[in-house]
Parts: sequence; C-alpha cells; structure tokens
Amino acid sequence: MPTLRTDSRAADTKSRRVLIADDDPDMAQGLRLMLQLWGCTVVVCHDGATALAAVTEFRPEVVLLDIGLPKGDGVEIARRIRAGGALPEVMLIALSGYRPSRRPGSEDAGFDAWLVKPIEVETLRRLIFEPAPSK
Repeated sequence: MPTLRTDSRAADTKSRRVLIADDDPDMAQGLRLMLQLWGCTVVVCHDGATALAAVTEFRPEVVLLDIGLPKGDGVEIARRIRAGGALPEVMLIALSGYRPSRRPGSEDAGFDAWLVKPIEVETLRRLIFEPAPSK
C-alpha cells in the first residue's frame, strides 16, 4: 500500500477526476485516500469490465490501471479506451509488478506512463498534476 503523506504542494494542485482500477482492495483503498487528500474526485473499481463502464459514466481525466485485472486485463482495457476515442486526452497510467517489456503487447496499448509497484508516490503526484513537457 502506498505511504500516505500529505504534501504542502497538494493544496496548490488542480483537482482531477481519477479512476482507479485495481483488484487489490488495500492498494485501491490506499490510492483512493491519498488522491482524495490531494483534492481529487475518485472512483474505484476492481475489474476490467467495471472499469470500462466507469470510463464512460465517470469520464475521468486520469485512469490508474492495474495490469492484472480480472474480466479484462489492464493492457486490453487501455487498448479499448484508446480505440473508443471518447476521451482522447485521458491519461492512462499502468500499475504493475512488472516492467512493460515483460508484458507482451503492453508497448502499444496506449499507456502514458508505467509505474512498477510499489509505486513512488511523488512520481504519481507529478504525473497527475504537473503538465507534460511539450513534444
């Protein structure tokens, strides 16, 4: 579970709508609490099918996708979100115990970032709140 620390910079951040899809209830709960402390509106689901439905209903700005989800793994869910085109600006962040090169097909799934568990909390905060460098 991520370490829950408040950060003085959290008060200066813009709220984000974040969907967490993780089948580990402790991980999902820890992330939810931390993101809410950062001012985010959060929805949690525990399988791929529910995550796809939540993307349509909740319209998140950021999706944290565990790769090892039941009912559609995170790689497949990322592909389906990108293929649907309904949320072209959504940031997809993979959460996994493995590096992307160890997961066949993950390189072209459309993830914006890949975080290996246990995740670095400050890295996650930067991904969510700091603008990406211009390409």
